[in-house]
Amino acid sequence: MSYPQQYPPQQPMQAYPQQPPKKGKAWKIVLGVLIGMFLLCGGGLVACTGIFAAGSAEMERQDNEAAKSVTITNCKGENLLGSTMVTVEYTVKNSTDKARSYSIQFDIYTADGKTRLGEAHGVINSLAAGKTATEKSTPASVDAKQFKCVLGEVSSYSL
Repeated sequence: MSYPQQYPPQQPMQAYPQQPPKKGKAWKIVLGVLIGMFLLCGGGLVACTGIFAAGSAEMERQDNEAAKSVTITNCKGENLLGSTMVTVEYTVKNSTDKARSYSIQFDIYTADGKTRLGEAHGVINSLAAGKTATEKSTPASVDAKQFKCVLGEVSSYSL
């Protein structure tokens, strides 16, 4: 018995020689970035530290302004399966000339204010200039029947 011949006849696969690996240029890139940072900072650590410190002070000033725009209007708890779920109702007034988004942390303390029990969070996105928004925080679970809510960290940025 003979088998039919395949057309076209199959050629055996040839192995191509592997190319040697190219030498990396990563060290050149790293060196370039370091030189660029050195030149950008005026050739000294003091100048560079001053640049970053000025940016940090500006950011802190903006966050302090953002904290002034938040008002806690209600702090209430609801018993749920033995835990108290605390929700903070709050108002944010954007008194700037640009739309801003806000990220707000509310700290929850014992009624006497001595022990921190937890935190709740709130977010307001794209609040138009001069507008006011009222929202509720995400609920926070605490193990206390009496508590108080205090404004924690507030950060905001313009769009």
